[in-house]
Amino acid sequence: VGLAEPPSLDDNEAVEWGNRLESIIISAYAQRSHRATFCLSPAEPRRHPDRLWMTATPDSIQERADKDTEGVLEVKAVGYWPGKDWEKEPPLHYQIQVQHQLAVTGLEWGTLAVLIAGQKLLWFDVDRDDAFIEQMMAKEAWFWTKVLDKVPVPVDGSIATTDTLKRLYPKDDGEIVSLPPEAGGWDAEIVLCKADIKTMKASQREAENKLKAALGTATCGILPNGDMYQFKNEPKKAYSVKAQDNRVLRRKANE
Repeated sequence: VGLAEPPSLDDNEAVEWGNRLESIIISAYAQRSHRATFCLSPAEPRRHPDRLWMTATPDSIQERADKDTEGVLEVKAVGYWPGKDWEKEPPLHYQIQVQHQLAVTGLEWGTLAVLIAGQKLLWFDVDRDDAFIEQMMAKEAWFWTKVLDKVPVPVDGSIATTDTLKRLYPKDDGEIVSLPPEAGGWDAEIVLCKADIKTMKASQREAENKLKAALGTATCGILPNGDMYQFKNEPKKAYSVKAQDNRVLRRKANE
């Protein structure tokens, strides 16, 4: 709605390499899965026939021998640690992305293919879930009305909301305002959460110190259930941090 500049992706290497690897991953997936794939142009998004505001840009359309209809294909490239989230099934938000694509295209199935750390290719087939799609489309329609009416959605604790507020209000103007009555409850919640975090951090440190003492100079220790703790030297390379100018929320007591 024009309230903030979109984030720049020019220097985002994850985005750059994801784009560079997309066609390579699709080609490798087609070769290993023995399925035909048809790459699409990002400039031509698919659009829902009735809800024209619903669009989708699958990375490819595919065919497989045991299906009568085409399916969508969405590919990802992730690092080693994010790849751990893919061991049993794709992360939920990617499954939702495919369901959205199926809702827009009207297709019945799709696949999420992922290249992990540049050396391990996995893929997961996703069937259309009409019960979920019905709820998803209702939520999306609710959100779209907020966009059209330029009415902000309720503030929540998501990272997306934190990032959005940072972009909407990047600078302070020196003004002093009176906060609404409910701000007292927000303040109490912040104070309580910080106290709980402090207590939990102290408990965590105590347990970690006991483990370190039990390990001594040993590199690894085996727990009774078979899990393992490792306590070894891991040298870190020096690095520099870019200068940043961010707003910081701090509490000051009334003196």
